Parts: sequence; structure tokens; C-alpha cells
Amino acid sequence: MIKILKINIPLIIIFIFSANSFEIKSLVRINNENISNYDLDKEIKLIEKLENRKVSNLEKRKILNNSIDLKVKKIELDFRKIEINEIAVKKKSN
Repeated sequence: MIKILKINIPLIIIFIFSANSFEIKSLVRINNENISNYDLDKEIKLIEKLENRKVSNLEKRKILNNSIDLKVKKIELDFRKIEINEIAVKKKSN
């Protein structure tokens, strides 16, 4: 019985580490900036935690599209040297 435990423990440890390994791949590239599968995964997990439910495949596509839109807006703001802050937003809204 002890020999079995000695053999299984390293296998379990190897399995845990291999199950947690995650290869980061670029899903979208916009003007030398990437949105990776890691970014998408973080966004999906955040929504699942906040809303306490699983995200459907259709929603995953929408999350990716939203991430692309946000990245394009950020690039455009940086290109035009526009800085958005809370004070400026409050002035414009009043």
C-alpha cells in the first residue's frame, strides 16, 4: 500500500501542474497590440464570478468583440493624445 502511494503522489502533482498550465496565444492583433486568450479568459471569469453563472459561447464572442472595441478606442485615444479623467467627464456632463 505504501508503494502505491509513493507512485501516485508524483503523478498527481504532475497532473495538477499540467492541468494548470496555460499557453498564452494572441487572438487579435491591432496596431501592434494584442488581445490574448489569457485576457479573454480573465474577462470571462470575472463576469462568471460577478454574475454567479456560466458564460455561454455566444457571450464569449460578445466579450471578445467588446474587448476589441475597447482596445481600438484606447489606441485611438493614445494616438490623438486625448486623456480622459473623471473631472473632465463631470465638466462635460454638466
